[in-house]
Amino acid sequence: MFPVRHSFSYSYLLTGIPVGFKGSVGGLISIDEVNDNAWLSRRAWFTIHGDDYLARGHHPDGLQGKLRDYLQSQGVDHKQFSQAYLFTAAKFLGYASNPVSIWYLYTASNELKALVLEVNNTFDERHSYFLEPSSNSLAKPSSSTTSSTRFTSKWPKDFYVSTFNDRSGCYSLSLIDPFAPVLTGTGYINTNITLSGPSNTKAMIVTLLQSTSRPLNPASMSLLEKLRFLLSWWWVGFATFPRTLQQAFILFFRKKMPWAFRPEPRRKTISRPADDTEKLIEQQFRAFLKARVEQCQEPLIVRYQGAGLIGKENASALFISRSIMDRSQPEVEILVLTPVFYSNLALYASLGEAFMSESSESQTLFLSDNSITSKLDLETSTCPNSSKFPFRQGSPARYLLTLLAYLRKSPRSVSVGGVSDFKTSQPLVSKLSELDIYVLHHASLANFKKYAWKLIRLMMIDHVAFRSNTLWELEVLTVRTIIAWLILRGTFG
Repeated sequence: MFPVRHSFSYSYLLTGIPVGFKGSVGGLISIDEVNDNAWLSRRAWFTIHGDDYLARGHHPDGLQGKLRDYLQSQGVDHKQFSQAYLFTAAKFLGYASNPVSIWYLYTASNELKALVLEVNNTFDERHSYFLEPSSNSLAKPSSSTTSSTRFTSKWPKDFYVSTFNDRSGCYSLSLIDPFAPVLTGTGYINTNITLSGPSNTKAMIVTLLQSTSRPLNPASMSLLEKLRFLLSWWWVGFATFPRTLQQAFILFFRKKMPWAFRPEPRRKTISRPADDTEKLIEQQFRAFLKARVEQCQEPLIVRYQGAGLIGKENASALFISRSIMDRSQPEVEILVLTPVFYSNLALYASLGEAFMSESSESQTLFLSDNSITSKLDLETSTCPNSSKFPFRQGSPARYLLTLLAYLRKSPRSVSVGGVSDFKTSQPLVSKLSELDIYVLHHASLANFKKYAWKLIRLMMIDHVAFRSNTLWELEVLTVRTIIAWLILRGTFG
């Protein structure tokens, strides 16, 4: 990493709000009000809404409910915090680029007790750190009411943020309580976050977040002041991502910084949202898994958690085999870490191979017990004879099956003695996965066609577009343009 040195600074707009407040302030900032997609009908220029923070999805109690649920997930009693404040980049007309938000948690005596550092990367992934002060932090200020309170903390890095740093290293934070003493401060921000290497002996990245002017209260601003403020700050959120790209360009091309490829997220990281294809595969996979567990001959309890889903769809599911007698036996956890798992799943002809490869190599899946594949009979294919398929020879659905089997190629090729494991006496059946067969026999014809077409499209992207949806769309556009040009040329000469 060293001796490469680089520094930059730019303006950034942070909004500080009391968590639990709902409404509009001065026509500038709206907090936890009902979302309206039409920007012309918005009550304020800047908006902060609970749907955009912590766990994905909607919470009826907004930011306060999101924070309460997060603390509960960390094993922290939310009742010990009587007040909370959030410093974040508010959306302007529905858009925001928000690298980090800081939640300040205060006790009943108005003392800063803990922080939640919510970090977003440019891949639409999110990770939150619950921070308590180090042992020598938050010393009582002197008797002067102008004294400040410093909060310091240190914790291991667990989230991929920069394309030039992997997940190794350790963060240290030092900040001044913006509302000290006892929530009477003016809100000035002075925060230092340092990333050190694995040895913790040398600082790699130092980030300073400091106020450069006095905080503004929208409720007390005149119309002229509001207009001046909007003209000065409306563009800042739109510039955050281009500024990031600019600095990345300088570091990579001019200063020759090595690139750190993005790993798949870990268990406590919120993955990117699933796309429509991944959601469809997830629905079928969830139903298949439920059926397999219920039919299992061994006593089995499985806790399944999907990835990239929002709201009720993201709730964990408990599947119990019919043969179970003791409900108190330990659960086997199947935790999908990223929606990429569903895309990869479609490429395997064997779900047993998919489970093993994705949990050990690709790390898109977590299994608390690897023997789950044998318990669910996933190690050997259970595909029926092709004569038992519910579609007659020559039907469109039959052709879809053939195309699906032809295109299928596992992400990790497996061969024994130089002979591909796909080479069997029944090529159509051998390349259909257990999930395909389940959908084939349990979904309606329309739903099966939708499933098959989605998988075929996914496999085409894997074959000709290096698994890039953007490149695929560009290729499709190019082909359509060429066809249109040929038609026009043939028509008009």
